[in-house]
Amino acid sequence: MIIFALSATAAPRKLTDNAPSGTQNTFREGCPFSQEFITANEYLRSQKDFGIPEPEARKLATQAAGGCIGAAKRFIRVTSMLTHAGLLPKDAVQSGLQFAARTEAETEAFITVFHRAFHKAYLDLDINSALKMAHSLSTQFEGNVAAARDDFATIVEFCAHEDGLDLPRPACGEMGARIARLGQNFGGGISNHFLNAFDFLRSKKGPALPTGAALKQAEELVGMGLVSVENFIQAFRYAASKSGLQMDNAAAMTFAKEMAQKAYRKID
Repeated sequence: MIIFALSATAAPRKLTDNAPSGTQNTFREGCPFSQEFITANEYLRSQKDFGIPEPEARKLATQAAGGCIGAAKRFIRVTSMLTHAGLLPKDAVQSGLQFAARTEAETEAFITVFHRAFHKAYLDLDINSALKMAHSLSTQFEGNVAAARDDFATIVEFCAHEDGLDLPRPACGEMGARIARLGQNFGGGISNHFLNAFDFLRSKKGPALPTGAALKQAEELVGMGLVSVENFIQAFRYAASKSGLQMDNAAAMTFAKEMAQKAYRKID
C-alpha cells in the first residue's frame, strides 16, 4: 500500500483561520484533508477483496477524510479489524467511516472492547454480540470512554481469570460491560471501587457474604457513586463494632447501605 506524506510545512495539525468578512467570533478548523483522503483511498485500492470500484472508493475516502486529523488511521484500523474478524467488507467499511468521524478515545475504546469480547483468548463471543458490547462502551457511552475501556478490561480480567472468580467468559463480558456503564454517571474509573467493595463484602472483617451475594451488593454500591463504597465500609465497621453500635451483620449491612445512600447531596 502506498502512503503519501505531507511536507514538513504541511504537517497534520489543527489550524484556525479568521472567518470570512462580515462574521464575528467564528473560526474554521484547518485539517490535512488531502493527506487523509490519499491515505484512505490508497488503503481501499489495496484491498482487492473488497471489490470496491474506483469511483466509489474515492467517495468513501472523501467521506473518511471529513473526520479531520487522524481520520484515515481510525478508518483503516476499524475496517481492518472487523474484516479480519469476518465481517462483510461493506459493513466493515461503514463501521470504519463511523469511527473516522469519532474521537481517538472512542475508537480506542471500541477496538479494545471488541478485541476482548471477540478474541478466543478472552470472551470468545460471536461477532454481533462483540459489536454490540463494543458500541455500548464507545459510541453509546456518555462519559469518559477511556475510563470505561479500562474498567471493562479490569473487571473481565478479574472475573475470567483462574486467580479471580474463574466464571464463564460470556458472563464475565456481560458483568464487565454492565459495571463499566455505571461509570458514565460518575466520570468512570469505577472498577477499583467495585473490587474494593467485593473484597470487603467477602472478608471476615466485613459481612463475609457468599461470592454471588457479594458481587450483587458490590455492584449496587458502586451504582450509588464512587464515594459510596468508602462510606459503606466505614459505616459497617462502626455499626458492627463493640465500641460502636454493636449490631449483628444483617443490621450493620442495612445501616451501612443507608449511610452510603446519603453520601451524595444535591447542589443548587
